[in-house]
Amino acid sequence: MSEMERKRLIAIRGQCKASFTRIETYISKDPPTFTIEDLEVRKRILVENYNTFKDTALNLILLGETATEEEEIEDRFLAISASLDRYIKSQHPSASGDHPTQSYSARMPSLDIPIFDGKNISGYKPFIEMFTAVVHNDHRISNIERLCFLKKYLRGEPLQLIDSLPIVGKSYESALELLKKRYDNPALLINNHVGCLLDLPSIQRGTATQLRDLAAQIRQHVTALQNLGEPVDKWDAILSCILLRKIDTLTVRLFHSERDTTKVIEVEELLNYLDKRAASLEASPSVSEKSHKSSVNFATSTTEKASHQCIICCKNHKLFECPTFKGLSLQKRHEFVIKNKLCKICLRFHSQKCRYKFKCSVCHSSSHNSLIHFVEEMPTSAPRGNDGEQPQQTFYPEVQTHWTS
Repeated sequence: MSEMERKRLIAIRGQCKASFTRIETYISKDPPTFTIEDLEVRKRILVENYNTFKDTALNLILLGETATEEEEIEDRFLAISASLDRYIKSQHPSASGDHPTQSYSARMPSLDIPIFDGKNISGYKPFIEMFTAVVHNDHRISNIERLCFLKKYLRGEPLQLIDSLPIVGKSYESALELLKKRYDNPALLINNHVGCLLDLPSIQRGTATQLRDLAAQIRQHVTALQNLGEPVDKWDAILSCILLRKIDTLTVRLFHSERDTTKVIEVEELLNYLDKRAASLEASPSVSEKSHKSSVNFATSTTEKASHQCIICCKNHKLFECPTFKGLSLQKRHEFVIKNKLCKICLRFHSQKCRYKFKCSVCHSSSHNSLIHFVEEMPTSAPRGNDGEQPQQTFYPEVQTHWTS
């Protein structure tokens, strides 16, 4: 096994030396016809092959070989490197002496590669695809440079995952494999997107901005699930139920009022309605800003108008002013109030404590209106009738009052 490894290392060393010779031949052309791009590519190849030669020489020494060519190769490397730098500088007459070569970072495309910190696993795909397009597919970059760029755009856990790898060409492929194994996990990505849909914040007012943001987030996660091979088009019944809980009540009511409620809601149908609703609110900003308040005011005014309408004769007056109600017997008036669950003080319907402080003109009690005043006499010593029943309730005659609210 050691002999085979020794032969392999000797072959690699020979390839590095042959590469040096080809570069020397290239730059010795008379007259020189190379371009700055050619020079920069060969400079990177020279550096990469020199590092490979040093690693190979070290491994051969560990296998018992004697180091005989290191000094010669180093001298050749320095001479070739100096010649390349001189030619490159001649192509840039305005360059300063401190910066004889143009760094690759100055030629990087002006595209913002997103930083990936691993906190949101769904961000891995956009990151690695952008990195592949901008850096990985650029044939002018060596693997060592690719590895450095990769570390530049990583933070937190992803960076720690590859940070211990040595800065050599082979480490770049190993780094990509480690990242793919950790973050390119379809099951984790699916769970993440479904969880994001479940955790979408509910909107309360239903403004144009809120509706558009919600629709955009839903589309983002639904599209990602489709790209991961999930049958999202079969999830309409479940997703629509979940998403409707994230939308304000007014928008939900308007949505149902414009569709056939006997059919299952499709997610795309709901998203299209949110877009339509947002567009209508944007077209009338003054209405959208006050829509919630206006709906409350409308409901309040409608309730107030309904409370002024008599529930017996349906005319526009209060119940205590109604001739029909006053014409009823005292017992009938009392039964009517109880049956319709009206307030015994103001003779209106409300669920809160009555805000009026009227007192009965007969007994001066604040617990009932004068129009329904009666006294229930149930004395314990009262004689029973012949049939053994308690005496009937006794109602005092009607006492009419005239007051305004």
